Amino acid sequence: MCIIAACEDRKMTSQEIENCFKNNGDGAGVAYCTENGKIHVEKGFMTLEEFQRYYETLDILPHVAHFRIATSGNVTPEMTHPYKIETESRLIITGDIETPVLFHNGVIGDYNALYLNMLTSGMIDMLRGPINDTRVAAVMAAVFDEEILQSLSGKFVVMKPDGITTMWGDFENVNGVHFSNNGYKKIAYTPCVYNANNKNRNYNYNKNNKKQVTETKDNWDSDEWFQAYQDCPYQNSEAHACDYDCVECAIERAHMEGGKCNVD
Repeated sequence: MCIIAACEDRKMTSQEIENCFKNNGDGAGVAYCTENGKIHVEKGFMTLEEFQRYYETLDILPHVAHFRIATSGNVTPEMTHPYKIETESRLIITGDIETPVLFHNGVIGDYNALYLNMLTSGMIDMLRGPINDTRVAAVMAAVFDEEILQSLSGKFVVMKPDGITTMWGDFENVNGVHFSNNGYKKIAYTPCVYNANNKNRNYNYNKNNKKQVTETKDNWDSDEWFQAYQDCPYQNSEAHACDYDCVECAIERAHMEGGKCNVD
């Protein structure tokens, strides 16, 4: 479900970067404010090595980084975060821009309905190119106001050209880096057999090698596993391996309901 790192007083460590990317391996992006009152965006890093090479050269604080899991939208460079907060939310990869940008950690399950409502009511023109929940959220923040984000699912960071950065939701401050969840701590690996609620799912999900996936989050309705995570009794439990904003926590909930889970 992605992770945001708002780096206020320091850069991320190499281990934090590795954990973030391997837990959220569908691309990364970074943004920071420039001296001439714009926001510089660098995104579309599709491998850990590519992102690390760029990040080693980044010496500007503060900056915000995002590591994506594609819960909606395709896995492509332009679908990585951030997104421009404007009524078109035009897709960009890199450059200096004059509009605020949005980073998102979470799932907005009804984003298509929200988009169609704005479109059919004449608030916006049809968006060109692929869409996902974060792009729709960025459009909504432009049409209404940044305050609308508190009514949407997930955690958000808004970066503005004047240097003001706003965080929506609970973030963990780790010595000057604000993480939107604890996926920066370690790399998750959870082989499971899920059969709760009379559902049979043979599960072997390994974030570090997607080819080993027998049943993945893509086979779940996004609302289903996100709600399961929200209800998971092991949220923020330091003692348990299923401590991530991801499908592992949904699997662990299934375990509590009668499934079988062997955590490695």
